[in-house]
Amino acid sequence: MAEIALHCGKWRAMVRPELGGALTRCEIERNGSWLPLLRSTSTEAGDVLETACFPVAPFFGRLRGGRFVFRGREIVLPPIGPHPTPLHGFVWRMPWQIDTSTDAALTLACAHHAGAWPWPFTTTQTFELDGGGLTISLVVRNSGHEAMPCGIGLHPCFPCDAATRLFADVEAEVALDSGVLPIDPAPTGRVAITEDMRLQRRALHRSGMDCSFEGWTGTAVIEQPALGYRLRLTASPAISRLHVYAPSDDDCFCVEPVSHAIDAFNLDEADLAKAGVRVLAPGESQRMQMRLSLDP
Repeated sequence: MAEIALHCGKWRAMVRPELGGALTRCEIERNGSWLPLLRSTSTEAGDVLETACFPVAPFFGRLRGGRFVFRGREIVLPPIGPHPTPLHGFVWRMPWQIDTSTDAALTLACAHHAGAWPWPFTTTQTFELDGGGLTISLVVRNSGHEAMPCGIGLHPCFPCDAATRLFADVEAEVALDSGVLPIDPAPTGRVAITEDMRLQRRALHRSGMDCSFEGWTGTAVIEQPALGYRLRLTASPAISRLHVYAPSDDDCFCVEPVSHAIDAFNLDEADLAKAGVRVLAPGESQRMQMRLSLDP
């Protein structure tokens, strides 16, 4: 399936439905040139992890030991490629189908059938450009006959150089081990933000940062002096967690708005809601939005 182009005013975006429903470009025109707002993806790329943004469902992050227990049923999921555990759910590794398409908007859909993950669900993702920015909407619906634990998120990746700075208000950092899993999954494992941990003018370039934060206000600003803009990311009010990843060997970084804590599915059901996990009844949906716009 060919890459699909969206245009509106000075904004344009590209989407690859067959490659995990991923966004491959988001750019704005200034003085006759197109500036990248997200990492640009080669048209030959075959790895969704190299794209500009991809959807995350029905869970975010890793699962300890690749397993969890829900209502007495043990769920065991296989690792993903070189990763020792499952990672970011399934929909980013599935081909998506076009539902509706216009010059400025595209809705994709995919259906996950019961298997190692025993609950069927459907996911829709809408990309919509307007004169002021890009909005991505993600909806997961439990299409089965049993309750299903669920979490969602988006995984945008941005260009980064030595001058790039991140601004975001957060309350606590989750202490993670070397496998990017919580050292203590209980709320006591949260570390209150100190001055040197704050995400205010945070330099990220090739820092190796791989951190989860809670108590996020839902807004992050990315300052790109070399590109001449400040990009604002906003997420739905229910999304109060943020994961920041800046690889040590690449000129990019990820600012990921997500609904739940890493490995939260391994908590007791009574603690799931506190950790951001939804339990969807049959036919029930979980949804989120993320918007990218430029500061004046």
